[in-house]
Amino acid sequence: RPGTTIVVDNVVREGGVLPGLEISLSNLFTTLAFSLSDNGDVIFYGFVSGPGISTTNDVAILRWVPSTRTVQRIVQEGDMIEVLPGDFRKVTDFEFSGGLGQSASYSCGVNSSGQVAFSAVFSKVINNITNTTRGIMIANRPSTFADWAWRAKLPVGQDGPGDDANGDGVPNIMAYYFGYNGTDVLNQADLVRWNWNGAAIEVEFDHDATVTDVVAEIKITGAL
Repeated sequence: RPGTTIVVDNVVREGGVLPGLEISLSNLFTTLAFSLSDNGDVIFYGFVSGPGISTTNDVAILRWVPSTRTVQRIVQEGDMIEVLPGDFRKVTDFEFSGGLGQSASYSCGVNSSGQVAFSAVFSKVINNITNTTRGIMIANRPSTFADWAWRAKLPVGQDGPGDDANGDGVPNIMAYYFGYNGTDVLNQADLVRWNWNGAAIEVEFDHDATVTDVVAEIKITGAL
């Protein structure tokens, strides 16, 4: 319409370097091969090129993350995946069905949590014979503090790990680590519980298992 400004966000383009991976997208598959999740992730599928890339590993399913504006690998030809405990197999082929996910005539391989479903073909040499198997896999979205802060819409200048966006005395990084959102008003009892058992001190806390980019250590100081 006249006077209407359309804002277009460039996610990826053929020939462009994928931010965060430093390899290029040489050919983008576009027929039911990309999808937009409810959390803003864009999942796409295509050929890549660059350092360490050959014809044996030049196809990948990738994820564009809006909070960091970077691209993550989901699966790439040549990846080793543990299909059973201790049984690692090489990915030789895979398929991803994207689309709008709004009707039965379209497929969508990503859900609102950012999990991605794809089919894969695996190979493993057993007794000099190449064994081929197929499976359906689900790739879970890795959690990051930057993504958590972006989802929580923390104010600029109060969105760092050491900031306290809601003024409850609990730094953002701790709310993230313990699985709370940026607006929850917390106190010490929500995070750590101390139990005295004679001469022993027991410490309990509920860590969000999906948070893997932060490590917590408990230190006790003072005179004994």
